[in-house]
Amino acid sequence: MGRDDTVQSLQRALRVIERLSQEPTVSLSQLHASTGLPKPTLSRLLGTLIGEGYARRISHAEGYALTSKVLRFSAGIRRSDLLVEAAWPLLEAFTHEHQWPISMAAREGYSMRVRASTQGISPHGAGPDHLNRRFGILWSAMGWAYIAYCPPDEREVILKLTRSSGAPDAKTVASTARVAAKIAETRRNQFAAVRLVRGDVYRRLAIPILAPETSDDVLGVLHLRWFPKVMTTEQAASKYLARLRSLADQIGRAVRDGSLQEHLAPPVVSDRWNATPNARLARVTELSALEAR
Repeated sequence: MGRDDTVQSLQRALRVIERLSQEPTVSLSQLHASTGLPKPTLSRLLGTLIGEGYARRISHAEGYALTSKVLRFSAGIRRSDLLVEAAWPLLEAFTHEHQWPISMAAREGYSMRVRASTQGISPHGAGPDHLNRRFGILWSAMGWAYIAYCPPDEREVILKLTRSSGAPDAKTVASTARVAAKIAETRRNQFAAVRLVRGDVYRRLAIPILAPETSDDVLGVLHLRWFPKVMTTEQAASKYLARLRSLADQIGRAVRDGSLQEHLAPPVVSDRWNATPNARLARVTELSALEAR
């Protein structure tokens, strides 16, 4: 087979797998109708998938079904990877429209890792790009945006990890009074911001990306940057906060639906941002991951 034939065969096989994933069983006639592929071609592709253990034949009437082996395709994908896939075209569109660099970060242990950044396409991209860099949760705007909206039990795990991290001022930063005051401020403003560091060329504000239909499942954080001489934090919030909240809601829906189609929908801002988080068990403590590092 030539290269084009090999690529075409792979494309056809992927179409079959995608169609089989949509229902518990799919007949040959249904596959033919939905993919447009000839039945002899489908029979060969199905035979290969069955031989490799990715599909099985149920019966002549019911047709074919995928096996659990297909789950291996997603073994290396984390929720933060799905978040990047959903967020990137929306972040890119935001920067093309407003020009300022924006990034998306996800929690790792007691830090936030920048998983996507438009620094490279922003006309105002100055300084190093922080893509894949980690920032302490209680030392960054993105971290405070996360901790202010995550469940109380998860927050307590983060604080314990921070206090035991060995950083010189970790216990002070993670003190109960300081954390409570900063969380109250963040939830009152509906964004997080931290003081400028000497030599820093940007001001920053951050908001959480909440999972749809919840008020305490934080998928990640959006992080906007701009030059301090251009506008104050209050001016930036007045100008961009509603747009960022809409952007965060659209990313959350895209992650839930596994589709990016909703980024074309009119901006709709939910009222979940003012909700009080409900106590529940933390999903993951990530202590083992911390110890591994």
